Amino acid sequence: MATSYNWTLGEGSQEPNDHGSSLLVSDLHPDVTEQLLHAILSPFGPICSVRVCRNTITSRSRGYGFVTFEHRQHAENALEALNILELMGKPMRITWNTSPK
Repeated sequence: MATSYNWTLGEGSQEPNDHGSSLLVSDLHPDVTEQLLHAILSPFGPICSVRVCRNTITSRSRGYGFVTFEHRQHAENALEALNILELMGKPMRITWNTSPK
């Protein structure tokens, strides 16, 4: 699944603008899949992409992933509601994805 981050950072801000919002979801259980993340986060709004980062050799999860919503407000709502929510016995940490494109 291709992942695209088409937002820019506002001046002096760590948060994306209103054109879309990407979240970093970390501390994931190794068995969390893209489908599971999508199912948990999609009630907050339309999602453009979901990606769980994996080791290229073993295909095991690296314990983090990215979820990109169509609208910033939906990402904000998901972040506020789900940050530190326990998923498969581990509390997942959700923050803004501030990495460059």
